[in-house]
Amino acid sequence: MRPIQTYQIPEVYARPGALSELSKLIKRFNAQRVLIVTDTGIVQSGILDVTVKALKGSHFELLIESGIQSEPSTSLVDALFARVQDFNPDVVIALGGGSPMDVAKLLAVMIRQGGDAVSYLFPDAVKTKGVPVIAIPTTAGTGSEVTPISVLTDDNDGIKKAVVARELIPEIALLDAHLSLRLPAHVTAYSGMDALTHAIEAFTSTRAHAFSDSFAREAVRLIIGNLRDAVHSGMQEESRHLMLLGSFYAGIAFTNAGVAAVHALAYPLGGLYDVPHGLANSLLLPYVMAFNKPACAAKYHELARVAGITNGQDNSSGAEVLIRFVKNLSREIGVPEGLHKLKIPGVALPGMAQSAAGIKRLMNNNPRPVSAADAEQIYRHAYGSALATT
Repeated sequence: MRPIQTYQIPEVYARPGALSELSKLIKRFNAQRVLIVTDTGIVQSGILDVTVKALKGSHFELLIESGIQSEPSTSLVDALFARVQDFNPDVVIALGGGSPMDVAKLLAVMIRQGGDAVSYLFPDAVKTKGVPVIAIPTTAGTGSEVTPISVLTDDNDGIKKAVVARELIPEIALLDAHLSLRLPAHVTAYSGMDALTHAIEAFTSTRAHAFSDSFAREAVRLIIGNLRDAVHSGMQEESRHLMLLGSFYAGIAFTNAGVAAVHALAYPLGGLYDVPHGLANSLLLPYVMAFNKPACAAKYHELARVAGITNGQDNSSGAEVLIRFVKNLSREIGVPEGLHKLKIPGVALPGMAQSAAGIKRLMNNNPRPVSAADAEQIYRHAYGSALATT
């Protein structure tokens, strides 16, 4: 009998214009001091200005930290904690993509519990609920607004690692498509493929169950049905809204079923070569799916039917339709074709494969066992060109 464990779902406000609810939501926590954690891209896009304007007249004492980098490190979190601990916020607003949200979630715990970021990378390190977090995703991708996970690069070894604790789940998720209208096409593409990866991996995970499957199916349907429009017709409010919902549902799915080999293989790319997480997942997804097909063809076929891209075929043929569709979708929305485009040296693949294969927290969820040799072969298929030797 497969054990089932579920996590709470944050209270969610999802509609275009939902940002207008922000001041009222903060007041529910009797907050006087509010910390906004975001990044320079959000500042440059004007999204931060819009968010601050939504708080105008609310008389909160406001502190803004906008220096969050892509693929944040433990030292970045420590430096941020040193700057904000005396401010002692009553509420933390996580504004942006996965990096600001992951940092804000851990920071909220550190404000209550203390310590340094590295100490939280060990099992059961989180002992208490942090300051309330209101997560406002501006990308439809990471699902961090609903997950108990904060991913950081460990400065001690350069490897991406995860803090996992139910205390990290935000209290509120606010999904406003008006904010995502400001995103550039490549960010929409990479983050959308990230969300699709979450849904597919959750659906085929060894830990999947009926609850997670229901969210994964709907996430795949929404993402496949709306990602092209969100990328190519970026000012369409409806497709942006449905992508935010698809990402949210995918986040619920993988929170409860886990992700697997795609994410394990993506970690070395991000930790060692600063490849954005969504881009790494985009490049690897169809090749991991092809590897996994012998173990989960029926599930791939089911997703193809749910997404409306096939019907009536046998499982193997239906699975092939989905794999080809995912590869073509990546190409159509501008994902680079092959790891070689990212200047990853070919000689690095065996070491990355060893590292990825050792991430058992993720690999154990994969429907087919992945050895270091298997991982290297997947990397080689994803390389997409004659392998470099330097």
